[in-house]
Amino acid sequence: MAVDRETGELLEDASIRTPSQVAAFRNRINRDLGYDSQRLFVVTFHKALITVLRKMTLTQAGVIMRLLPHIKHKESGRIDLSAAEIAETVGKSRKHSDDALNALCELGVLRKERISGRVAYFAEPAFHTHGVTVPTRKKFTKTYKDGVSTLMADVPLETAGFVYKLQPFVHKDLCFISKHADVDVEGGNYDIGIMTVAEMSDAIGVDVSTVKRHLRECRKAGVMIRMTTLNREGYVVHPDLLLRQDHRNRRVQTIRDIFGTLDGE
Repeated sequence: MAVDRETGELLEDASIRTPSQVAAFRNRINRDLGYDSQRLFVVTFHKALITVLRKMTLTQAGVIMRLLPHIKHKESGRIDLSAAEIAETVGKSRKHSDDALNALCELGVLRKERISGRVAYFAEPAFHTHGVTVPTRKKFTKTYKDGVSTLMADVPLETAGFVYKLQPFVHKDLCFISKHADVDVEGGNYDIGIMTVAEMSDAIGVDVSTVKRHLRECRKAGVMIRMTTLNREGYVVHPDLLLRQDHRNRRVQTIRDIFGTLDGE
């Protein structure tokens, strides 16, 4: 018996002999490490995003959030839309869309090139990659393309930008918006610093009333829920949209079940 070439699973009395079996097995390991189904998500790197977080407007952040599902797989981050199609996708006039794209290029989130006489936009790899294995030393959030297309479909563009800006603050295990997003709770340390509305406001550079408005939109759309843990109330992001773990992680599955229960009410 050998390795299943499609799934990478070791069959009974398995041995790895051929290059195709080796490739399948490596892909299987990658999936088990949380890099599963790379075509399904786009990676956002925290280090780069934090440098521009407070500089970009919610509209500009909303534009890049709407464009993430359109980054082509393993093709230098090219966005598979023309400038006119981008304007239609983000729901803005061509002028306002172009202004936002130019601002994102100035911030270094995007770049534009002229190819065959037409302008093409690319996500800069310091900010976003798609279909590329990510070094484990880097901090990142996975944004699921289907989550953007479904959960975010009916939210205002600025609300999409609000969620985009919060990515570095999604706790890696519990999905709460938190100050200490990298604290490992497996050892029993739940001091993750659940963010208040005022702390969110300060972190992403928008006023408190705007944060409250977009939190309402997120709850209405099922993007976030409000939960209490250890006598602290906070907001949890749907793991089908933003996630820093493997989808099969037991904590993540519990959170997904909670969202599923609310969807059924």
